[in-house]
Amino acid sequence: HYFKYAYASYLTGKLSDFTGLVFFPLLLEYLLRSRLLSVVVTGVGFTLAKTTVFGNDFYNTFYDGLYQLVGWGHATPLIADAEDCLTLVALLIPLFLIPKKESPNENH
Repeated sequence: HYFKYAYASYLTGKLSDFTGLVFFPLLLEYLLRSRLLSVVVTGVGFTLAKTTVFGNDFYNTFYDGLYQLVGWGHATPLIADAEDCLTLVALLIPLFLIPKKESPNENH
């Protein structure tokens, strides 16, 4: 996010989307307990936020409220841009390239 705001450009915007799509499913996996489900939810949510008015409004309202709740002021609004869906390829990284941590309850 630092580069996206400090050096705003086409490249830093896409880099921000790409890194978010790698990071967020890994975070969401702890809540959903499924890597595949977290990747699917992230991909669908990102696509809706980038391509629909409803998804974009929901995303911006949610994150602005979250920022205010933790005392960070207002969130910078997400701009709907269907071209950003090109970065969905980043979801292959958490899905296939980052190993899953084994649960201590798994038997071998």
